[in-house]
Amino acid sequence: MKSSHLKTTSLLGLFGLLTSSWMAFAGSENRTIAAGGSITEIMYALGLGDEIIAVDTSSYFPAAAAAKPKVGYFRQLSAEGVLSTQPSRLVAAGGAGPDAVLQQIRQAGVEVKVFNPEQYNLPAWKSHVRAVGAYFRVPDQANQIIARVDDQLAELKRPPAGQEKTAIFLMDVGDRGLVAAGLNTVPNMLFELAHFNNIVNEFEGYKPYSAEQLIQSKPDVIVMPSHAVENIGGVATICQNLTIAMATAERGCDILVVDGLLALGFGTRIDQAVAVLANHER
Repeated sequence: MKSSHLKTTSLLGLFGLLTSSWMAFAGSENRTIAAGGSITEIMYALGLGDEIIAVDTSSYFPAAAAAKPKVGYFRQLSAEGVLSTQPSRLVAAGGAGPDAVLQQIRQAGVEVKVFNPEQYNLPAWKSHVRAVGAYFRVPDQANQIIARVDDQLAELKRPPAGQEKTAIFLMDVGDRGLVAAGLNTVPNMLFELAHFNNIVNEFEGYKPYSAEQLIQSKPDVIVMPSHAVENIGGVATICQNLTIAMATAERGCDILVVDGLLALGFGTRIDQAVAVLANHER
């Protein structure tokens, strides 16, 4: 009991010390932590990179972001880790937390702003970028990002009617089965913009998907994020998976591997992600 009491007291003391240190240092200076790869990407595109003093581990684009100090993963933040960087505000993507930690950070006097889109489609993305731009009072820069993406998307050629490819985005093909991206996800939005038909249209979000359904549907394209492919052991290992092998038997196992932040992020490179899909040849 005594050891437990001392440990708790020590942690509380550390938190209090960090809080006091932050309040003495921060003042009115803009010292922003960006938590969430998409938010970090948008901030840099808006010209706000100099305000960022630290990022989370999902923030690796652009290269300047990857070089910043890290405060952990945006879904698993700690108050001590965040406050140790002496920020004036924390700007985070939806899903950041835990909520109790965000509340601790607020209580320490740090402004916390979480951008949490409810929909994942092109109009929602534009609203998201504008919201970030409005928060930082740079609306013109936000509109410039949107105009650039619109211009690039307009240049993509639409396939002839009836010749659209079918596709599936798999988050995992491990021992526990398949996990696929359904409706109202970033991959589904990218499929629509690239004129692909997502074979997973019976649910929203990321959920388990039937091996039998995948085998029967035989999608033209199987897309996976790079970090998932690496965790599984590479494309060769995935192609040896019995379900994948049966689903691709007629066309051959051709897995399109896309950078995770590009494929799953709601950042500023929507046009680039769509181009990767649209230009993929089997």
